[in-house]
Formats: sequence, C-alpha cells, structure tokens
Amino acid sequence: MLSGCGGPEEIPEEPGEVASPLVNAGYWANVTKAFPRTPTGHVAAIGRHNCYVTTETTSSANLTKTNATVQSAINADADLLEFDVKEEGGRVYVHHEDDGSTNGPLLANVLDYASLKSDDAVLYIEIKETSTSQSIARQLLDLLRARRTWYARAGRPVVFRGFYARRANLAAVQALLPEYPDLSPYIQFHVFLRDGDAADMLAFHGLLRDAKTRGWHGVEFPYDSENLLSKVAYAKSLGLGVSLWTIPTSMGEVYLSNMREEVDAFVCEYDVTKARGVISDANQLLYMSVWNQPAGATSVRYYRTGATAYTVPVNVAGAPTTRTDAEGEDRHGTSLVFSAPSAQALPFYDADTAAGQGYLVSAYVNFDDLLTTCPGGASSCTMALLNKAEAGGFALELHRSSSGARVLRFGVHVAGGYQYATLPLDGLNGSNGYLITGCYDGSGAVRLWVDNSAAGTTPTASFTGGVQNTDVPVMGGADPQASGAPRMFLSAKVQMLQVLRWTGTGH
Repeated sequence: MLSGCGGPEEIPEEPGEVASPLVNAGYWANVTKAFPRTPTGHVAAIGRHNCYVTTETTSSANLTKTNATVQSAINADADLLEFDVKEEGGRVYVHHEDDGSTNGPLLANVLDYASLKSDDAVLYIEIKETSTSQSIARQLLDLLRARRTWYARAGRPVVFRGFYARRANLAAVQALLPEYPDLSPYIQFHVFLRDGDAADMLAFHGLLRDAKTRGWHGVEFPYDSENLLSKVAYAKSLGLGVSLWTIPTSMGEVYLSNMREEVDAFVCEYDVTKARGVISDANQLLYMSVWNQPAGATSVRYYRTGATAYTVPVNVAGAPTTRTDAEGEDRHGTSLVFSAPSAQALPFYDADTAAGQGYLVSAYVNFDDLLTTCPGGASSCTMALLNKAEAGGFALELHRSSSGARVLRFGVHVAGGYQYATLPLDGLNGSNGYLITGCYDGSGAVRLWVDNSAAGTTPTASFTGGVQNTDVPVMGGADPQASGAPRMFLSAKVQMLQVLRWTGTGH
C-alpha cells in the first residue's frame, strides 16, 4: 500500500551489475569490469583484503600460496585485489610489515601469475614502506610499465594507497608520473585516514581538502569511524572516491548494507561472493540520504524498492525543516531538523517485510534531546527516530523509563510482542553524528550497533519467526498510528534513513 507522499521520478538505472562493455557509473567509470550495483543503481566495488600469503619461510613457497589466494579471489569475482608492498635490498616484496623480512613473494612474480594478468580486477596496492625514497616508487612504476599489456591500462587502473603517516610514498610515486606518460592516466592514489589523524572534525575535513589539493583520487576510512557520514559526504562533495576498510567476517553483511549507497568500495575479510551479493541484493524498502539535496526545497527525494525516486515534504507545517552545515561539523551538507515541540514527522509508505523475514533499519543522526528529562514532567517518554510500529513492525527510538533509565533501542514485533536490543544513552552526546543500525533476520537475536560497534549494547535472546506486519507507514521522527495523529516526536538532525527486508539466508 502506497501513501500519498508525492509522485515518482523515473531514473533509468536498475539493480544488478553493470554489463560489459558498459563502464561503471560514478567513481569507477574508468573500469570495464562489471562491479555490483545497489537497488538504486549506485556502484560499489568489493575488494579482497590481503590477497597474499606470507606464512611460509621462503618467498617461493609464499608465491605458490599467494597465487592460490589470488585465484580464489578471482573465482569469487573480486573487484579489487589488495597487495601490500615494501622494499628490501632493492627489490619489492608483497608483505604486510616493513620488518626486514624477505620471505614474502616478489611483486614481480605475483604480477606474472597468468590468471591475474588475464583478469580485469583492479589492483589495490598499499605501500607499507616506512622510509621515503624514490627507489620503491620507481620500481613500482617500472614493474607496471613492463606489464602494460595487463595492468595500468585503459579499463584497468592501478590504485596506490597508503596511510596518512606514510603519505610521502604516495607523493614519491606521483612525482615520477611525468616520466611515465603511458601509465599516468591509469594510476590513482588513495590515502587512509583514521579518527586519530586529526584533533577534530574541522582538522579532519582539512585532511580531505589536502588530499584533493594534492591531486589524489580517493580516501579510505575504517568502517567503524566516528562521524562517518560527515567524512564520506565531505569527501564526496570534493569529488573524492571513498572506500571503507576492513569489513570483518562476523556481521559483515550489516556493515556493507548500511553504507552501500554512500561509498564506492569496501575492502573485505568478509566472503567476497557474499559481499557482492549484499551490495546488489534487491531487499531495499526505503532509502533516503539528504546531505547532497537542496536545503531550501519543499521536498526531499527518497527511494522505495528500486531506482525510482519519490518525494516527501519538508519545510512545511508538520514536516521537518532543513539546514546546511559546511566544514568541521559532525554532518556535512543538508540535514533534516526535527523538533518534538513542533510535532514534525516524515510519513513514507507501508513498507512491509516478506513473510518469515525481519528488518534492517539504519539512520545517521545527531541528537538534540537525549531524554535527560521527559516533556511536561512525565515519568516516562519515548522519541521515535524511525518507526513502523502498531502491534507489529519495528521501532528505532530513544526511551526513558519511569526509573530514569535512558536507552537507545531497536525493537521488532515477533513472538507475540516487541523484543528490544538496547544501549544506555549515557555514552552518547549531542555533538557527534551517529550511524545507528538495528536488525533482526527472522531467526536469531535482535541486535543494535552504533558506528558499526555493538560495544555496550544488549541484544535479545534468540527468536524464530518473521516480524508481524502492520498497516501503518514507515515514519521518520515520530511513531505512526493506525488512527489519529502520530506521537513520540523526535528532536534531532537526520541525514540518512534506511529500511531493508532482512534475512540471514544468503548473507
């Protein structure tokens, strides 16, 4: 059942994968390999983390095992293959540590593996060298030039990457590119940035500007970074590509799903085949991201199950207002501002899950009220962030009990009632932007994450059975009612809302 939230705006791109010979859209438009697409048509690549082996005592033994690892990644259809490199004794080895060891396979030998040469996956080469010299930079470029038939060519760029503390090695490669005009168009540079690389968000945004000024192409963040969407949005506003690392084996499907529409690549320990399936899974029920939408408009667009855009009102009575934040904030660009005293809400549509399945719900939010007191002196109160709850469905909300206990909670209606995963609100503040995710897959616990961390959360016991559907719309900023006005209004600034059908099968 669809609500009257505005007519559809047709967008031609459809879910699935980009078919050769078409190029990928967006950041990977220069790559001919078919990368997976999300339900809205966004392209997000999946990289195989540490695509090599160094556990054996000799370089030759590790080469044999590395070739097998590369073959496994190719068989899994990995889009990006990560190799860490360093220099020892004038030779470039594949190895995770710049520790003087020479048991890793030589990069030249890895690049000469026939299956790697004939594949079209992008090489993701991280320079681990701790010293800075043009020696490793020149060797890397010479190795590629000698193999121009297969690497650093049209349709198959090579991405050099490095941590911020080792950025001088990226600059060294970049400085030599004028001597390699045949390679230069097909070389890209990414810098890794972690929370501790800057004192605050203003300084962090400054690092992103610096990457752009240097002529680098992308930035990479840990998947569990603080203020993640602020970093992603600011980088994207500068025209930089964004990757997240390293998606773990456990719960990787959650961390892929909640950012698949926003970033350009994920580097994964999580199974590559499954990860590509998570990106292209047609399980979307609602996706809204407003950071790059006009702040003065009277509506914002969102997506339901595919690539068709719908609209919902803003900046009118009963709807949230908008604001714009520039550099240095926990959000960048446009946010929706919900005010509980003004009774503002976003009604979407009746997005039921499938029989036997659950929901994954996520939001990016800065809280203006963490329920230190209840409105009007009430003994208990709730503020709904994203709800579809009326004797069924789900609820992502803040709750203060009559005892004064305050929690962030995600609940679904299963086994005859609402079952909630919780997190005490004491650890949250009004200055950070939080990526909040809750899920239940139809068989297991109800779980909750903040910034892709479950630390401090309390999941439920295990349940079996699909979520009870209910005939009310998904609503942002309030709790919908089958009859009568919404309730439990929110005071917060919101940039992203997402609802997916969720099942453990296939992930």
